[in-house]
Amino acid sequence: MNNIEELITDEQSETELIIPEKETETKQGFFRKFSYIPLLFISYIIIDFAFRYTYKEASVTTEWFDLTPSLFTIGWSIILTCIAVILPKIGKRIFIPISIILNIALCLVHGVMYNIFAKFFSFSDMGFADDGFAFLEKEYISFPPILILFLSLAFALGILAFIFVPKQKFSFVRLIVVISVFVVGVGTVFAAKNTIEKPNEDFSWENYYDIGADYSVYDSFDNPVRSMYLTGLYQYTFRNFNKAFGIYDVFFNSDNINIVDEYIQNKTTSNNEYTGILEGKNLIMIQLEAIDSWMLTEAYMPNLYAVMSKSVNFDNYFSSIFIAAGTFNAEYVANTGIIPSSTSVSQSVYTNNSYPYSMANLFKNKGYTVNSFHGSEGDVYNRSNIHKNLGFEHYYGGKEMKMQNYQMDRFLIEAYDKYVRDDSFFSFIITFSGHGPYNDESLNTSEHIVDAKAVVDANLTFELSEKDLQNYYYAVAHAMETDLFVGELFERLSSDGHIEDTVVIFYTDHFNYYYGNDSQIVKFKGVEDTTMAQRVPFFIYSADLEPQTISKVVSGIDILPTVCNLFNLEVDRSIFVGDDVFSEDGGYVPFKGYSWYDGEIYYIPGVTTTNNEKTEIINEAVNTKINVCASILKSDYYGYYYKKHN
Repeated sequence: MNNIEELITDEQSETELIIPEKETETKQGFFRKFSYIPLLFISYIIIDFAFRYTYKEASVTTEWFDLTPSLFTIGWSIILTCIAVILPKIGKRIFIPISIILNIALCLVHGVMYNIFAKFFSFSDMGFADDGFAFLEKEYISFPPILILFLSLAFALGILAFIFVPKQKFSFVRLIVVISVFVVGVGTVFAAKNTIEKPNEDFSWENYYDIGADYSVYDSFDNPVRSMYLTGLYQYTFRNFNKAFGIYDVFFNSDNINIVDEYIQNKTTSNNEYTGILEGKNLIMIQLEAIDSWMLTEAYMPNLYAVMSKSVNFDNYFSSIFIAAGTFNAEYVANTGIIPSSTSVSQSVYTNNSYPYSMANLFKNKGYTVNSFHGSEGDVYNRSNIHKNLGFEHYYGGKEMKMQNYQMDRFLIEAYDKYVRDDSFFSFIITFSGHGPYNDESLNTSEHIVDAKAVVDANLTFELSEKDLQNYYYAVAHAMETDLFVGELFERLSSDGHIEDTVVIFYTDHFNYYYGNDSQIVKFKGVEDTTMAQRVPFFIYSADLEPQTISKVVSGIDILPTVCNLFNLEVDRSIFVGDDVFSEDGGYVPFKGYSWYDGEIYYIPGVTTTNNEKTEIINEAVNTKINVCASILKSDYYGYYYKKHN
């Protein structure tokens, strides 16, 4: 009996010892089987929140932790995690590292873009990446340590998730659970969208940016910074991709056409004392690369300054930059009168849309020879194809012009006989020498740095840090090279008699951000920020125009309708969103993000508190112009309009 009791007791003891071990193994198996799921989810969350926290100063209207972007982030993190869970093991091992690395890379690209342009990356910028990165300086590739820390943590968690991926057989129950959670993620994304307040029945342009402000941002998705902070990294990427490649707008083409039709029907234009005053003249239009107003002085650029003093000078001209490629932005706006969209159109609009009312096509219709010229080759910004689509007969790069060095503007004169002809001509020239980077290796620097230092030291009236002063020398040296070309061009025009029958228009593409210190540029120019720093030179020289200075606020979209009026080109000017600068219309400049300036008020949506009848009227006009341009691009409206009226 005792032996039996001892045996039972021993078995009980063994059982008591064995059961905890099995429970431990079960817990370990459960952890091993499912631990990668929360690790991956947390990794996605960290990437987005860390990015928005790091650049939180970029947003003036949305906090990085606000409900709407947080819900978007949580919803997309659930969706991405569910995609990983539903995949087989090999699929998990491919998807997890790719999704983590791509999203981290996106954060870094956004950071570089913000360092350079104070905006975030858009898929609409991709076609301009090659040229942009060719001039990328190491100073721009810097990130706050806190961002690197959190992205490293997210990467480490992603690696752990990758390591802990289990081998699992298909389970119908698991499939149902994952699909259910996936639906929750999608529902969270839609819930986030529903938190964006729509304009109510009391909506008016006066309170547009108070009631329904976020709805406007989300609907147009035309402001990368505000859109990012409204939606978070993942929803921004998703919606930006769809907008950039026109996936949404394929189904709404008729709506876009109706929008533009209504705008044209309501716009009126009239002739004035300048209508046709330059009809029959030749035109050379020169886009100056980065020649800022503080550089265009008699001391630094005597030739160009002398031309400006004999011209109709618009000293309140602003080059509004809507896409990352500032130079291309300016040439496109000036030649088409269209505001390019930051995020909401595909780049195919530049090569595939029709431009029957571009400056080149309108002059060509009058029997002019039309060509474009620039030191860079035609593959940069895809100019050879885009310029052809804009109506130019030929794009001449540096090699074809036989320039000894494409970066030095003096050699543009080598192609003089190509852009100044015996028959009627319109020639579009883009200078290069003002371009950065600024350093001792630049040929423009080596050619002019001694003279630049001498003239700057003799004329500079304020103190600069050693680095800023060096960059100031560089900027002036580069400007001197452009000035050499201007002097040679006008000497040749005078000597061959074309100075009397040729109009020369100068405008700068953007403020000189190659200087490398935007805050210093803002101080140079005595303005509030880099948006207002886009006040740059624009003047028209002609022997038939009385020199004068006009202080009316004008912008790039006003150049084409002004040229059409001066040269009496055959087009109904009401199809343009810009205005003839000599008319009573316009008088304000629209900026990216629906801000604007009219010479008195610098209006920033969500920031400016001044609201009256005037601001309401201009708010409506600015919103209409930007949105109409987006509709023109999405629907290829000018191609449609031309077929309808011819």
